[in-house]
Amino acid sequence: MHLALLLVLAQTQLVDIQNLTPREHRVSVFVLAAPQDLKVSAVGAEPWPDRLRSRDDDNWQDDEQTTWPAAAWILDARTRAVVWDMRAVDTRRDSNGLRRFSGTVHLPAGTYEAHYASYPASSVSWNGNINISLKEIIRLGRRVKYGGPYVETELYKQFGLNIEGAGRIAAQEDIDSARTAFTASAIASLVPDRNSSIRKGFELTRPTGVEVYAIGELRRDGDFDYGWIMNADTRKRVWTMTYAGTDPAGGAAKNRMAHETLQLKPGHYVAYFVCDDSHGPEWNNVPATDPEFWGMTLRVADGAARASVKPYEYEPVPQGQTIVSMIGIHDDEMRSSGFALRRPMDVHIYALGEGSSDKMHDYAWIVDEEQHKRVWAMRYEDTEHAGGACRRCREEPSVRRNDPSRCRQLPRLLPQR
Repeated sequence: MHLALLLVLAQTQLVDIQNLTPREHRVSVFVLAAPQDLKVSAVGAEPWPDRLRSRDDDNWQDDEQTTWPAAAWILDARTRAVVWDMRAVDTRRDSNGLRRFSGTVHLPAGTYEAHYASYPASSVSWNGNINISLKEIIRLGRRVKYGGPYVETELYKQFGLNIEGAGRIAAQEDIDSARTAFTASAIASLVPDRNSSIRKGFELTRPTGVEVYAIGELRRDGDFDYGWIMNADTRKRVWTMTYAGTDPAGGAAKNRMAHETLQLKPGHYVAYFVCDDSHGPEWNNVPATDPEFWGMTLRVADGAARASVKPYEYEPVPQGQTIVSMIGIHDDEMRSSGFALRRPMDVHIYALGEGSSDKMHDYAWIVDEEQHKRVWAMRYEDTEHAGGACRRCREEPSVRRNDPSRCRQLPRLLPQR
């Protein structure tokens, strides 16, 4: 007689995302103790077919033509890798533009984030104060009126994601542990607030491979949320997040991602990341596939190499080394300050101003008082984007001046921005 023992793992509803609004991003996290096939069903939406039109150089990145307004995906919470994406698998298309998936997805043991982005609203209006914030709009949802093809037909009410398997819903400690696994080797994490910038300095005592993981917002015609790394000793950028150097990050076409390893020499470095005011918990369009890590994370995976990394407090202008400081300039104000040098020397200029269309509006310059001519000016073509609106900044590594008289002023040049 042969005996057989069959063990069947109990199926649990791990994710149930339903009843989404026309502008909402939702996340559910679950844990699998063993590899298995999950039962997944999802309803999303393709770009509205009646609005597809020929794309020229100006409109090729139009989200109505390129971006699914509603979709689901799954991330490995420890590696941040996309392990399943509704937009990349075979789905059944309805005549009304809805997309449906029903099948199995095999995943190894681990902690996973299930995301759903519902952004079919192509327009938003509301009653009341025109200056109401997006956060208040969401909170006062009954006052909001959404527009758009999937909204007007109420097809958005069918959007949703359901996942069943032999696992459990993640507790907060599971989520924290998984994300800590990704950041354990981080030497810098830069997550700025809206309309702000942030920086983090570090020192390398030997050649080191530094992994850059950055998610931001860039287009061919402009950079909005992005980062860069500067050598603080030479004041030269060693890496910049550009449109050409990034890949699609998922969601809206403006979402871009950089994931590469830089071979950096020994020295002092500072990483920057700047953001505008159009992202965050209240996204204005379909978020990237890894919205939790919007910003920039620098990692050194090699444990031995991590010993070569040290913290470094970077100051754009070190204390006690300034010659002239003119900060806090008000509207319609012009300010000047004189200084004299008793011998030729290289001076470092750190200036923040505003310019657009190749012309500076708020800017600085230096005049040789004896010869009555400019020896330096903050020109648009010599500046770099300073973050936020269309402002420009300039950090000159050295500008040589030849006035041999003595230096008379030593206030701070500029504060941290």
